[in-house]
Amino acid sequence: MTNPDLFLECCEKLLALCSFYNYLGEHCDHSIPKLVDGSLDVETVEERTRDVGTILKAAVNRGEGTNRWDIPKFIDMLLLPEYMRRLGSTGRFHVGFAERGLKNWAKKPANTAQKRGDGVFEGQCAARIRERSMINHALTQMNSSAEDEEDTFEDDTNVGGSCFHICVERDPENPRRKQVSNTCINSRKKAHSLQIDLLATILQHFKSIGRLGDVFEYRTEALIQGNRYRVHPNYRGDGPWYDFVLVEFQLELDVGFQPFVDENNKYPAKLLGFYRSLTSDGEESTNFHVLAHCVQYQRLNSEIYSRRSLLQQSWLYEVTAGVNPRPLYRTLGIVKSDIGVRGHIFAVEENPSFHERYHTEEEKRIIVISDARKEWPSIFIGDATGERSNYSDETNSITSQE
Repeated sequence: MTNPDLFLECCEKLLALCSFYNYLGEHCDHSIPKLVDGSLDVETVEERTRDVGTILKAAVNRGEGTNRWDIPKFIDMLLLPEYMRRLGSTGRFHVGFAERGLKNWAKKPANTAQKRGDGVFEGQCAARIRERSMINHALTQMNSSAEDEEDTFEDDTNVGGSCFHICVERDPENPRRKQVSNTCINSRKKAHSLQIDLLATILQHFKSIGRLGDVFEYRTEALIQGNRYRVHPNYRGDGPWYDFVLVEFQLELDVGFQPFVDENNKYPAKLLGFYRSLTSDGEESTNFHVLAHCVQYQRLNSEIYSRRSLLQQSWLYEVTAGVNPRPLYRTLGIVKSDIGVRGHIFAVEENPSFHERYHTEEEKRIIVISDARKEWPSIFIGDATGERSNYSDETNSITSQE
């Protein structure tokens, strides 16, 4: 049976190879290996490509009764460096997107047509293609009732999207306790005709930071340094949308003698909203704060750090102490200034949800995938025969002492 670690490494190197040949010229030209005269270093590219072929043979056994890896596609892969030398970046003649389109507007309609002659097959295919095109066009042009009722507005605060008012009130059944409620507000600052409930964990956060009588305005979109970020419990009626981002902040302790992972002070986080406090006299602050769920710091000897591979990193959400910890949300700064958000990232939660309690590590774990267009080409050309962990260890860690 194939070693799982070897198979994972094989898959990641194949993905890095595809990214190198498809996106190198347009998105990652600094990773192009060059000779002294400025021409392409074909030998280095061939070496890396053959390394991928070697690990593919070792990790995947095509079985008895086959040609093993003596097949045209495998041999063509080994010829890619020469094609690149002659024709330039192979991304210029990459047609994978067209193949995906062909499946939708040709192959799928053909599967529902009768395989008969005299123009029957062609006529039914044409009818199915027309029906699919009309349906897709209608779906993109027609708005749902949720979209018709949703107000999106911008102002000088750089925020927009849906607007909610979160009120901290006295619990009528127990006057010593607080409770929170949320109301969706339209552009006329009245209660919206379609009400949406915010997540319980977000309301719990405002309950913990607010005092009796406090009102917070919560928004679902913001423009930060030219990039638009979204957080919504039911975006356009299609379900929740919460962007993952890279945030920058400093360690709160001296790590000179601590074995913590260093990512140049940049760490993943999930955005939760943009809010400001409304005073009792109706005045509004122009400063919207960014609310996010950040990750914990990692130790180099931790199990979560050992899960890293060539293309992905694993992190744990920050939670409170205790046997049944709650999520710990943080304010990252102000939307218009003093902000630590450094761009979008692609991340996946191992157990997707907004948990009120985090009982297991799986519930806290998120997997961050590096940029396929801007980072994977460098990983392919820079990793020849080293182990998967070497790449992360050499570039993304703090050693305790020399």
